This record gives sequence, C-alpha cells and structure tokens, in this order.
Amino acid sequence: PNVVTFSFDVGNGPVELNVHSPTPLNDDQWHQVSAERNVKEAVLQLDQRYRQ
Repeated sequence: PNVVTFSFDVGNGPVELNVHSPTPLNDDQWHQVSAERNVKEAVLQLDQRYRQ
C-alpha cells in the first residue's frame, strides 16, 4: 500500500483526502502523517514531502 486516507465531516458532508507515496509505506520504517484543517482548506501531508 502506498496511500494514506483521511476523512472528516464538519456538517457539510464528508471530505476525503488521499496522499500517495511513490514507494510502499509498509517498509518497516516510521512515517510522519499530519492533517490540518482551517476554515478554507484541509491539508494531508506524508513525510513532509507529499501533500494534498
């Protein structure tokens, strides 16, 4: 698998963000995932490189 999915709903219906890694994530290494949301946008980031 090489995708991380984050979904949330703040009352306007569900939103789903997907961030893809060019390499598999099940590589026995730790990965950093962060999700941020403000009034206008949501960001999902993987390993401080790949984001949506």
